[in-house]
Amino acid sequence: MADMKDKLAQLQQEGFVLIEGALSPDETEHIRQRINYARKKGWEEGLNAVGNMWFDTLLDREPDTYESLVGHSSVRPYLEGLMGKQCQLRSLRAHINPGPYLQEWHMDFYGYWQEKRYVEEHPFAMAPAGINTTYYFQDNAPGEGHLKFIKGSFQGISTAAELEGLVVYFAFEEGAGKTVADLSGNGQDGKLEGDTSWTDGKFGKSVNFGGKNGIVRVEHSDAFEFTDGITIAAWILPTLKDKWQHVAVSFQSGEWWTVYLDGEVLIDYPKTGDKLVPIDAPLMLGTEEPPGSQSLL
Repeated sequence: MADMKDKLAQLQQEGFVLIEGALSPDETEHIRQRINYARKKGWEEGLNAVGNMWFDTLLDREPDTYESLVGHSSVRPYLEGLMGKQCQLRSLRAHINPGPYLQEWHMDFYGYWQEKRYVEEHPFAMAPAGINTTYYFQDNAPGEGHLKFIKGSFQGISTAAELEGLVVYFAFEEGAGKTVADLSGNGQDGKLEGDTSWTDGKFGKSVNFGGKNGIVRVEHSDAFEFTDGITIAAWILPTLKDKWQHVAVSFQSGEWWTVYLDGEVLIDYPKTGDKLVPIDAPLMLGTEEPPGSQSLL
């Protein structure tokens, strides 16, 4: 029991718990053979570039093989420790990884709330928390595959301490429509305007600012009127580079102005005593030139 409490504390702190040898050798070999059979049959609707296959389609086709993975005895104590024994494992979502797993940034727990078919069948049911189980069949040669996890990613929302200072956060996971939700909790949703479209992103979905007038407009908020410091970070896919890059810009009055590219310092300006000057105007994301007096990103 003490070990379980330690594991749950680790899950809360780190965002994941790794259970080595979760399946017995016989279970592993049997499921591996069925996965390879599924690949030969062409059941790869969800097999993507990072090496995972949709679990729910396999479960529909071969329930006798895959049903045991849902709430497996090696995992169930952690699920019950998180949500109590009254938890109903009715929302089935997992990943099967038949080959080298190349994804560097893992966020299984975001957005997998409840399958649409269950919502239709049980309209008054309470949606479960977004907690996911992923089985990794590790065949990766050294240097060919690795994983990184996000602290707190299993939680539906971050803790108050983690959100402190966060002004606005767009995940761009909607995939359709003209509204992008602000996940910071501050309610500063954005509106897509001009030549914008939805496409696949580095993780999940993204917005393509393909045209000259494509923007996300966020109405002005007092939260944007900061003067002493700001950090802006985003995943971008420049047309000329055709490669996803993580860009961050950080400014602190009297300290520094630094630009990071993929975690490395690209530009480091010397100390300056300047302050930011807030203006009463909408925030515009994606624009090339100022359309009048605007705040631009």
